[in-house]
Amino acid sequence: MEPTLGALLGRIERLETANTRLRSVVLAAFAVFALLGFTAAATTSNGPMIIRGPGGHSIHIFGDYIAFEDSTGTSRMSIGLTPNGDSMIDVRDHNGKTRARFGLSSSGAALLSLFDASGTERTYVGSFTDGSYGLSLSDRSGVERAYLGSSSADNPQLRLRDTTKTDRVFLGYYKDGTFGETIYSSTGSSLWHAP
Repeated sequence: MEPTLGALLGRIERLETANTRLRSVVLAAFAVFALLGFTAAATTSNGPMIIRGPGGHSIHIFGDYIAFEDSTGTSRMSIGLTPNGDSMIDVRDHNGKTRARFGLSSSGAALLSLFDASGTERTYVGSFTDGSYGLSLSDRSGVERAYLGSSSADNPQLRLRDTTKTDRVFLGYYKDGTFGETIYSSTGSSLWHAP
């Protein structure tokens, strides 16, 4: 006895329904297993939740930041919040030294800093909450040697300093609102001024 077309279609529909139910049960079981596995990983120790990649790299998830480590265990990048609410992204070299940092303070100041291999901040560009902005260049000792920016009153200025942090050249608006340029001696006294 041969099944009719209607009986075959009914049987196919029942198989599809059973297959859909089976897929739903398997997905639900997988979700529960994954949830229990992640919860166990996050609660079995006081440390971070760690996700390891196939190349040996890992991601460490803490309560207030995420750290990315290379296969040697060196932290290469972190993204997070400081205790006072500033947000920060640090990028590190293969030795774990911070070489670049981008931050946004809880008050709204934005700053991009670049560091040399010894960890000394050599360059920063910032926009600050008082309305000023600037670019700073420092020497190997971390002494600011050049600054190009503005005051909080939007008055532009260029300052060049020596290794003792003494202004040697100033070009821009002075505190009294006049524009000028001054060359200073090593003791800070004016050698030349215009206008």
